[in-house]
Amino acid sequence: FVGARVGPATTWLDLGCGVGEVLEAARTAGWSVRGVDGDAAEVAQARGRGFEVRHAWMTAADLPALTPGAAVVSLLNVLDHVGEPASFLAGLAVGMDPGAWLAVEVPRHPSLSALCNGAFPDLAHRHLYPPHHLHVFSECSLGLLLEVAGLVAEHVWTFGQDAAEMLDSLSLRAG
Repeated sequence: FVGARVGPATTWLDLGCGVGEVLEAARTAGWSVRGVDGDAAEVAQARGRGFEVRHAWMTAADLPALTPGAAVVSLLNVLDHVGEPASFLAGLAVGMDPGAWLAVEVPRHPSLSALCNGAFPDLAHRHLYPPHHLHVFSECSLGLLLEVAGLVAEHVWTFGQDAAEMLDSLSLRAG
């Protein structure tokens, strides 16, 4: 989805990269990749897979130094865990190169996942769990948040992990 809209593959930075799943996909698609994550064990695993990953805790103040040189910066399932997402995004926007793209994925409401979590509350395992998830965004609230940070949503894809959530819930319910 991202690569088809951004243009030729250059440099991809994944913030909150974990063990490097997104880095692997981007590298396979021809991107030069690097990542940042705050979990030392996951950073070690990503490095063991050959990825350039910096071990750092990401704050609004730290972000401007992390992003230069990246054509794409991804925040996949990260923003919903950030205490102050507006200042986080503003700090990110300050450091991004002109013309760079930001790819954001968040649990959203309403969604098929929210419907599944509501229909099977005893099986809910994704985006309704505080304190792990501090925010659940609607498309409108995420758009407003981006606007406050000086960013604009140009493309939206709302499918995400909803199909997996539905299949997981139905499979667990069916035994």
